[in-house]
Amino acid sequence: MLRKRHASAVQIRPAAPKRVSYNGYYITLPRLKRRFDSAHPLQKYKMIIGITGTNGSGKDTLAKILVRRLNYPHFSLSDELREICHEKNILPSRENLTNLGNELRQEFGSDYLSLRILGKTKDNFIVTSIRNPKEIEPFKEIGKFVLISLTAPIETRYQRIVENKHRSGEKIGESKTSFTDFNAQENREMKGESFSQQLGQLMAIADINISNEGTIEELDNEVDKLIIKLGLKL
Repeated sequence: MLRKRHASAVQIRPAAPKRVSYNGYYITLPRLKRRFDSAHPLQKYKMIIGITGTNGSGKDTLAKILVRRLNYPHFSLSDELREICHEKNILPSRENLTNLGNELRQEFGSDYLSLRILGKTKDNFIVTSIRNPKEIEPFKEIGKFVLISLTAPIETRYQRIVENKHRSGEKIGESKTSFTDFNAQENREMKGESFSQQLGQLMAIADINISNEGTIEELDNEVDKLIIKLGLKL
């Protein structure tokens, strides 16, 4: 009678955790989250001001005014993407930044870029270029978070983009983005997959909405009202 041989137990090693880029080197995402937890044990920020809005609505201008008034540091999710592009030798074009952001959210979670920022500061701060509702969750967990949505008519915003390119040395005739392309790109950014840009959903849950279709001086006045509304000290 033949005896069946017992198969030896095969040890299956768990897959190595994925590594993410942070401050020029690579660490695992669980380690990045532990680093954040250890850097902020039971700490609550007094204020985190988030700014979102469509392209050309004046997000960076608003951030500069707030930095000047409040002396808060300013961080940008887009700057985090540019940093990663630099590490990977990727041209930081708008299209590449969008694609890279979508890939990172899908692979490492929608809070990845937000965690990178939280790992860099313990102070109150301003954060811009938020484009997905899940990107604000880490900020809400550890402090008093206020989301500001900035809007302006699309024609006004497109003209600002063209003029900014002109001031930066690019001739208007050389602009690669027509109004039709600008509008189409915005429609894609307003409603995407869960891991991509979802500006429409994000702007809908903003705490404060500001219409920025006028001058910088008028936006400056809106900031005065905002500071009073939030009860912030200058």
